[in-house]
Amino acid sequence: MISSDAPDKFIIPFAQNAGIGYVNTIPVSSQIGITDGRASLNDGFPPLTFTELSAGGQPPFGADFNGILKEITTSIRWANAGGQYKYDATFSGVIGGYPKGAILLNDSSTAFFVSTKENNTTNPNSGPSNDWVPLSGLTPIATVAKLRLTVPLYVGQQFSLLGYSTAGYGGGIVYYAGTVADNSTDDGFITFVSFVGGIYYQFKRLDTSNLDLYAAGGTVGGNCISAMNAFLASSVEKIKVPDGVTLGSHSFSATRKIIIGGNAVTFTGASAGFVPVNVEYLEITGFTNGVMSSVISDSHRFFYVGSGATHGVVRIAGNSVGGGLGGVVASYENGRSIRSIYILDNDFNDQVGELGGQGYGIQYANENASGEAWVENNKVTRAGRHSFYIARNAGGTIHFNNNKAIDHRQNSTTTRGNIRPAMFFARSRNIVGIGNAVHGFYDGAFGYEWESEAGVPSPLPLENVQIDVSDIRTPKNNIEAISYGLQTPTGSMINGINMRGVNYFSDGVAAPLISFNYGKSLKISDIYAKYVNMSSSFNVVVMNANSATDSTGHIVDRIQVAVETSSSATLNVFRLQNGSATDQIRTKLRNVTVRSNAGTNNTFSTSVNVDNALIQLNNMPDDGLSFNAGVYAARTPNPSVSLNIRTISTVITTPVGTVTPRYLYEEIYLSDPGAKSFWRANGTTSSDWIKTGP
Repeated sequence: MISSDAPDKFIIPFAQNAGIGYVNTIPVSSQIGITDGRASLNDGFPPLTFTELSAGGQPPFGADFNGILKEITTSIRWANAGGQYKYDATFSGVIGGYPKGAILLNDSSTAFFVSTKENNTTNPNSGPSNDWVPLSGLTPIATVAKLRLTVPLYVGQQFSLLGYSTAGYGGGIVYYAGTVADNSTDDGFITFVSFVGGIYYQFKRLDTSNLDLYAAGGTVGGNCISAMNAFLASSVEKIKVPDGVTLGSHSFSATRKIIIGGNAVTFTGASAGFVPVNVEYLEITGFTNGVMSSVISDSHRFFYVGSGATHGVVRIAGNSVGGGLGGVVASYENGRSIRSIYILDNDFNDQVGELGGQGYGIQYANENASGEAWVENNKVTRAGRHSFYIARNAGGTIHFNNNKAIDHRQNSTTTRGNIRPAMFFARSRNIVGIGNAVHGFYDGAFGYEWESEAGVPSPLPLENVQIDVSDIRTPKNNIEAISYGLQTPTGSMINGINMRGVNYFSDGVAAPLISFNYGKSLKISDIYAKYVNMSSSFNVVVMNANSATDSTGHIVDRIQVAVETSSSATLNVFRLQNGSATDQIRTKLRNVTVRSNAGTNNTFSTSVNVDNALIQLNNMPDDGLSFNAGVYAARTPNPSVSLNIRTISTVITTPVGTVTPRYLYEEIYLSDPGAKSFWRANGTTSSDWIKTGP
């Protein structure tokens, strides 16, 4: 329907000028048995008027038709003329009260009230009531200062506050709520009190659900620190931060707060940022191009957990802020607790500082047995220490998905060369993630560590971590992209770490993709590593170890290595570090393929004498390894067999007495044209060969 569809108005009611006797007043009660055939509001036209005349029926009265149509059109004409109704106690009693949403004119015909409940029998003219709220009758008031000098005409009278102190900012609708004993209820943003002629008149804001900081006296385009603190201490749940204002350090407790940020908000002063202590529900969202101090001593953090904090549900989402020591620093340690935290869709950049507690884009820690975290779809650029730091998690699951670190530690030159990975997982349990990326990084992309901690007698291990489908590109120094265990652990302090699906690209930088140092049951699989423009020797996987107690059960499976435009370089797919215990730690290396134009290509970088029971090769070359077959008893199955059959090109007709098996059940092929044949070793001496095929 459109506005032009409006019907014609009734200029006069139907039968307005019908003569006497041609218009009946329609009674409410039934006329059956009183006047045959007469209509009533109760019966309408009675059954007798529907009966054939020959059967004793009575025709309807034409005056009844005129009467009912006149009553109907009289009401319609009143509405056509814009007429409104006032409260009618009798009518209210008959209908059982006014419905929710009904609009009535006040007794002085100067304002309207809206019913807030069904079956409403309250008289809106009786004074302030939750049953009726004022609708209109607005009187403009320039500022709060003017409001505090205003004398209202009646309870419920509404005023249009044009601005708190400046027209257009911090205004809204206020209404007169009644007289009070003093001005103690005047909080400066929700309730105001006027004192005129010895009388205190109280005014209240009509809507407190979505106020901005100007409504609490914040300076337009300037300092809104006090206004924010006032709102955080109030019952207001939703707080709007205007564009271009200044905030400071805001510590608070609340049942429910939703803080909606503005554009280009600047934080100033010592320890600036939001510091919630006890909150049941908190949401901080919508800050764009926020600015925090890059002076380390200012200690700015966009979000920081207050001392002794108890948090229910916290949601930090859709913010972009630069500078400060940290973007989100969510440390639930030392008596702090969290039920659920959502860190989503944020964009933090240039967090400064290179020491502990500094330079974090997003950091999360929870030493409690419960509490779950979602860290998803965030981007951190040029963080000073760690872009993402999962520092301590004792129990609840951490969902770590689709996060991205860019140009990690680009500006951190003082401590460069130390391993400070962009995405660092330390002393934590139960981490699952997929789709994370590190593009451009100094000092590592992913790191897994148990970490001892000062003052903590029983540090947590790192265990039960699954990270899938990771994209790692453009290392900027030679620190390995993925590192497992830097500190010498005690027992199984790093255990059950699985990375599946890794895409790696390096352009001219000899940074290994993987470095196994310490840890048990560490697995990385489905790897594609591409190196271009290499000019020196480089390793893809570097392996160290300490002892079987703390370093065993490594698996590297399904790895593809591609090297291009690197004819003067030397490729080592695996390097077992000299002087390490790697050759005595159970390790499985499987399904390795190489496509390389490097000048020299080695599967293993040096010749290492290894125990066949521990280094297990499947479907890959074994050049560079020297197997110590003598450790096996004769005819003992050996799982450490390369599925590639060894080819013997020496001109011999039989390996018996000539070739020593490298391991039990080794298979070889004699390739000389005059002796082409397959053989299998049923023992570990040269006399144990059996021919298996021509």
